[in-house]
Amino acid sequence: MTPGLKDNPWTDEFQIVFYHLWHHEGRRARQGALMGAPDYAHWHGFFELQQDLYKLEELYEKRLATGEIE
Repeated sequence: MTPGLKDNPWTDEFQIVFYHLWHHEGRRARQGALMGAPDYAHWHGFFELQQDLYKLEELYEKRLATGEIE
């Protein structure tokens, strides 16, 4: 187990958000960019990707400050 993460990744919000960042929003951003679909790449890719990054930062800071995994 990695320090600061739950044993089961599907019960750990940080790991779930990271999964969506890479496998959902990240894939849409990459595919939209490669296929020349700027609206899809931006709104369904990079915009949502940035929202995930904000959420991960918030969770990280909370865990760092409290020393606990919610």
